[in-house]
Formats: sequence, C-alpha cells, structure tokens
Amino acid sequence: MIQAANAVGGPLGDFYASLSDEQKAAFNAIGQGEPAANGAAAANIAPACGPNNAVPLIALDQINAAVRPDAKQQTALAALRAAAGNADDAILASCPKSAPLTPTGRLDAVKARLQAMANGVDLIKPPLQDFYASLSDEQKAKFDALTQPPAESEQNVKAQP
Repeated sequence: MIQAANAVGGPLGDFYASLSDEQKAAFNAIGQGEPAANGAAAANIAPACGPNNAVPLIALDQINAAVRPDAKQQTALAALRAAAGNADDAILASCPKSAPLTPTGRLDAVKARLQAMANGVDLIKPPLQDFYASLSDEQKAKFDALTQPPAESEQNVKAQP
C-alpha cells in the first residue's frame, strides 16, 4: 500500500499543481463530505485514526492466562508488552491533528499512517518471536489457539439459526 501511495503521489501532485485555484477548491472538496471551507472535515478522520485503530494485538493478559509463562517467559512477555505500547504510541502519533485539506495532503497522511503501521510491525516482531520461541510445545499450542480464527465448521455452526 505504501508503494501504491508512492506511485500515485507524483502524478497526483503534478495534476494538482496544474489546476487553477477554482479547480483546486473543487478537487479539495472531493471526499470531504462537506465543503472544505466549513471546517467540518476534521471530524471525518476520527473514526479512521484514533485509539480504536491502534495495534491490533490479542490482549496480552489473555496470552498470559492461556500460556501461564514462567519467570523467564514473563520477561519476554514484558518486552512484547513494551514493544506493543511503543508501536501503539507511534501509530497514534501518526494521526494528523486535523484533516488535510488537499488530496495530496490526505495522501501524505495516509502514507505516514501506513509507514507508522509498518514500523509498528517491525517493533513488535522481534519480541513476539523471542516470546514465542521461549514457549514449550504445549504453550505454543495454547498461544496458537488464541491467534487462529475459528475453524470453518465452528463458523457454520454459529451461523445457523
């Protein structure tokens, strides 16, 4: 997605620069839901960029309860918790304070958010791998059960009236 945003960014910037002021104003209003001049656009980004859209990890308390880590594993789990917190903070910090008014600004905000998410994965991956490697086979099975979607047969049973 970052590569796609980068690929679109140059041509979008060139196109936008070629527009008259009137055309830019009309283009800026696209996707805003409201005319850009009324300031209501800032509210439109809240659902896409807020605390409910941060690091989507299974609750570490659930992992702790399921695998019952020993003291060494608790240290690895604490490192994972810290990394998840750092990733979460960085992702939330990537949210613009107000909605960008231009399409190029909105694309830049999307790219910043995507990059923060990719960086978050990079932050979480090593401590997650370390924690997982420290688990016994039995603990791994319990951990894996937490992270797997329900089996197709379970989904069908739940879907039936």
